[in-house]
Amino acid sequence: MTAEILKGNPEKLGATYDGKGVNFALFSENATKVELCLFDEHDNETRIELPSRSDDGVWSGYLPDAKPGMRYGYRVDGPYDPDRGMRFNPNKLLIDPYARQLDREFEWSDDFLASWPDDKKSKNTVDTGKIAPKAIIQDPAALKAVGTVEKPNVPWDQTVVYETHAKGFTMKHPDVPAADKGKFAGMANPEVMKYIDEQGISSVELLPVQAFATDGAVAKNGLSNYWGYEPIAYFAPHPDYGDPVEFKKMVNAYHAAGKEVIMDVVYNHMGEGDAHTQMLSLKGIDSAYYYVHNPNDKSEYRQETGCGNALDMTKPMARRLAVDSLRYWAEEMGVDGFRFDLATVMGRGREGDPANRDFDKNHPFYQALKADPVLSKCKLIAEPWDCCGGGYQVGNFQKNWMQWNDRFRDDTRRFWCGNEGFATKMAQRMTASDDLRNEGEKMSPTVNFVTAHDGFTAKDLWSYEQKHNEANPWHNQDGANQNFGRNWGHEGYRDEGLDEFRNKMVRNLEATLLMAAGVPMRLAGDEFNRSQNGNNNPYCQDNETSWVNWDKLTDRDVKSAEMVGFMTKLRRDHPALANVDYFDGQPVDDKGTKDITFVRPDGREMTGGDWQPYAKTLSYVLAGERVKKDGKPADDDFMIIMNAHNGEVDFKTPPAPNGQKWEVAFDTAHLGVEKLPVEQRVIKDGNYRAQPHSMVVLQAVREENRQKQRQNQTTSVLAQMKNRHFSR
Repeated sequence: MTAEILKGNPEKLGATYDGKGVNFALFSENATKVELCLFDEHDNETRIELPSRSDDGVWSGYLPDAKPGMRYGYRVDGPYDPDRGMRFNPNKLLIDPYARQLDREFEWSDDFLASWPDDKKSKNTVDTGKIAPKAIIQDPAALKAVGTVEKPNVPWDQTVVYETHAKGFTMKHPDVPAADKGKFAGMANPEVMKYIDEQGISSVELLPVQAFATDGAVAKNGLSNYWGYEPIAYFAPHPDYGDPVEFKKMVNAYHAAGKEVIMDVVYNHMGEGDAHTQMLSLKGIDSAYYYVHNPNDKSEYRQETGCGNALDMTKPMARRLAVDSLRYWAEEMGVDGFRFDLATVMGRGREGDPANRDFDKNHPFYQALKADPVLSKCKLIAEPWDCCGGGYQVGNFQKNWMQWNDRFRDDTRRFWCGNEGFATKMAQRMTASDDLRNEGEKMSPTVNFVTAHDGFTAKDLWSYEQKHNEANPWHNQDGANQNFGRNWGHEGYRDEGLDEFRNKMVRNLEATLLMAAGVPMRLAGDEFNRSQNGNNNPYCQDNETSWVNWDKLTDRDVKSAEMVGFMTKLRRDHPALANVDYFDGQPVDDKGTKDITFVRPDGREMTGGDWQPYAKTLSYVLAGERVKKDGKPADDDFMIIMNAHNGEVDFKTPPAPNGQKWEVAFDTAHLGVEKLPVEQRVIKDGNYRAQPHSMVVLQAVREENRQKQRQNQTTSVLAQMKNRHFSR
């Protein structure tokens, strides 16, 4: 390999192969020297100084004989002055922020420390060239050869998000070959995709798949970063899951099936800890530029994320790194949308005013996404809070963003716990949470959820009142203390007699989520009662605690999953249910039928005095006429009944429209009722007895819609899988 390097192109950041050689370009405003480090198959290192620096701080060079597959990194030198936020250290091999692929996972070593624990302004001079992950030069023709399947562009009112983990979803799946378990290829396995389709899912949301690190505190306890919220290379897939080609093949498979892929992304911080811990990339490239520092002590980072550092999105090149990488995933890889971890952090700060870290909904980062011709068309979902004062911004993002609605989660849980005073709250949550409404907007920004990766699973919520995170390295001090769940008399799973009751409570959560207005997000495995044994923060549990337990399903679990899949498809089949807009309580026909009518158990419309603080039931009727517009036919009417009482409650059904009859669409207290013939589901006497702690949906089917009803008589994918592999 020649050490001769030519003048490079500073406009193309990263390593760009043009068929003859590779252009290397790296931004560092404060560096005085940048060396490109090339590695052969024996890990022998060749260092080549980048010859040119542009006026705006981009170092570049062109290697005529460099080819795809070559591994490389950088060594960056400059002032070592912690009091000015500068920690340049050429002893540390650094990952190119624009690297498309890494050759290995990061493995913890104290050698990566920026400074020694006993002197935080010291300089750790141990060389990391042998142990640091290296970037791999990509051949753009490889991705091009995979081809591109057109994106399905699922509208929000047809969107049902399924949050899962690219590794954990398939590690225990019996139909996924051993070589594909835990990989992108496993997520694209036909049997896996059949199940996702049968569940009615439109959009799979993957926990972080960008290359990430495990921090020292976790690694030294023999654990690893399972969730992946410590990114170290924004363009590169995590090496353990597969390479870029395999990722794109997975996306293509989902698009071919009419489904979307959403990535959970972390642009609020990087996996480099605080100012003194691991130096892997941006910390060594230009710590003073990329990270937010304590204005009173620039040797320390400002704590806004709970992870040691925060990227400074007031800096143009930090924003460019984020936007360029997002465009790469959306444009080159075909990703349909992004869920932004701690999205509020990226909206903090004013350029030129480092002491001001207030939130700004019109921050340049958000404006850049809004103005981008590619990203503005993607699904953008905010986790709208962070760890600092003023960080809770639910309902306060720009209208092109959807937002996680933790108020829906908490109010739903407290209602089903049987707490008094939450029926009124549930009316608000079921009708798209108007407390989050942007003025003048018809569409709600809410992404509803009852469980997520962070917290109890639905089954654990009804089995534990206390977190049980003893397997984590923090002596059960980590994870949320307030979960709004109940164990119904016994902590954990000692009492088998409670099991089916708890399963019913899980179905109540899923039914509430799927019947509510707004975009629903389901947590993978809740439909078949997956447990994490009471761990509500298993971020470091890359094992059976977190992996989806396909191999432990009972027949009742299978039937629960079938019911939840039915609920999901019912929602997507019916515009009256698949609603993301607010209600206004106004007539939708010449008979004075309102778009939504809240009714008492005696069937009469509720008035102001009926909203009692002690109420534990909620029932209302959705008018199918509401969707009859723009040439669309009227939908069926639906009656939603929610009974959080300990006892049965009789509900008198209001008259169904046009002489139709009310039929039971599903009842969480009666597994399989949704599969019964119509004549067994029709309510003949105008009354329905809701069982304790149950949710019922009644449907008045219009005859013109009858033939469009789904038939749900075939053996489910999950039942077939269980019969093939686990039947006794």
